[in-house]
Amino acid sequence: PPAPTPMSESKEVLRFQVHQITKGFPWRGPGGQRTQPNLSVHGVTESGHSLTLFVAGFRPYFHIALKPGQLPDSFNPDEFQAQLQALMEEDGHANSKPSWPYQPRTHVISASLTTPRFDMTNAFERQPFIRLELAVPNDTYAALHCLPRMGYTSYFESHIPYELRYSADIGLRGAGWAEVPKSALIDSSTFMPSDAEYTYVV
Repeated sequence: PPAPTPMSESKEVLRFQVHQITKGFPWRGPGGQRTQPNLSVHGVTESGHSLTLFVAGFRPYFHIALKPGQLPDSFNPDEFQAQLQALMEEDGHANSKPSWPYQPRTHVISASLTTPRFDMTNAFERQPFIRLELAVPNDTYAALHCLPRMGYTSYFESHIPYELRYSADIGLRGAGWAEVPKSALIDSSTFMPSDAEYTYVV
């Protein structure tokens, strides 16, 4: 294909075919601020140019069943989050060398009650679950190691790989086509290393 040129101002969306989604690295933007953990979406544009999109801010999460006999009204998200955070800080799984490029100080981002899209325990009675959002993918294993000490032993969707979770949540498929609004793209060619002809943060 011809050499890539800046995306045409007349185009409102960038359309590309998705080839692969991988874990990315925390990066520093033009102002020096550190981003959330991110993914790298690799593909090819309609004109045949290689493309990498760095996706910032998507957090790993999974669902937890309430303890036997625990009523939803008795669940205190602040206490739950503080207790799990303290256990993970003490736990060797959270402090050992992670597979993710860095280990943050805060492991637990949020904990809230939610009703899943489908019932995971009883088809006739929809029960709320705890939606646990963590800082980085490696924290999932540490959380699963600590939660039984708090009395929580039933988990759902904790085994889903981080990249697959992102793909499922936004409807991306391998070799499928995706569109991103041009207004949502930040040209990252000057501060993000990539072998692709086009690189953007979204």
